[in-house]
Amino acid sequence: MSKIQPQADGSIWYCKTCVLPNTRPNLRIRPDGSCDCVAMSAKLDQSEADRLKEFELLVTYAKDKNAEYDCVIPVSGGKDSTWQVVKALEHGLHPLCVTWRSPGRNQLGERNLRNLVNLGVDHIDVTINPLVERTFTRKDCSQVSISTGYLRRELSRRIWKH
Repeated sequence: MSKIQPQADGSIWYCKTCVLPNTRPNLRIRPDGSCDCVAMSAKLDQSEADRLKEFELLVTYAKDKNAEYDCVIPVSGGKDSTWQVVKALEHGLHPLCVTWRSPGRNQLGERNLRNLVNLGVDHIDVTINPLVERTFTRKDCSQVSISTGYLRRELSRRIWKH
């Protein structure tokens, strides 16, 4: 279970603790079924109260800047970035949300991004020149050892599925 990318048969493994898939770049699932992220977090000796206190210091620092925006949050329309925006709003921050309009965006992601805007945040949706995007994607894929063919098949599967 130490592979970084899916098997040739397309099988995907998930961390038994945090359910991150082995398709995530640079993530290794260990023989015990846990991933590198879980192993690293186990090494951190910081309580939830300490993390909250550290976050509140960052919030105070950001608010004291009196800038138009207190923070920039990259958002995808998924649950993780939505949670980050909600937490920022709960702490009184005024975030600027930014999204790269990927070729794989679906209707659910689009609706989730609209819901974020309806929470009262400003959102910038960036569209990149397709030729530049293709170049970046190829370069990025070659760095993480994922075949472009696999990505093309996976993107096609996901795009046409919806």
